[in-house]
Amino acid sequence: MVYLGDYIDRGTDSRAVIDLMLDEPLPDFDRIHLKGNHDNCLARFLVDPEIGELWLSHGGDDTLRSYGVVPPRSFRISGRFSAPSRTCARCCRYGMWPSFTS
Repeated sequence: MVYLGDYIDRGTDSRAVIDLMLDEPLPDFDRIHLKGNHDNCLARFLVDPEIGELWLSHGGDDTLRSYGVVPPRSFRISGRFSAPSRTCARCCRYGMWPSFTS
């Protein structure tokens, strides 16, 4: 079973989508998960919180709400708004860095 990326940031049911993918696949099928640009931005946010505003503005706020988390109004670092990473901006906009995981 091949799952195409962008499992999150596409509305209010991101958690349900992830839960569905974590369920066992059909008997005698392997799972292959392709990471989409939104999934990659979440992964980058987890290691670089400075891209938080970018991720939230591209659907991350709905993903957080699907888990019962109220998104922050803004991300402030050292008393100023954080600047989105150019690398992640390209990732979110153009879907770069697809990766394969199983």
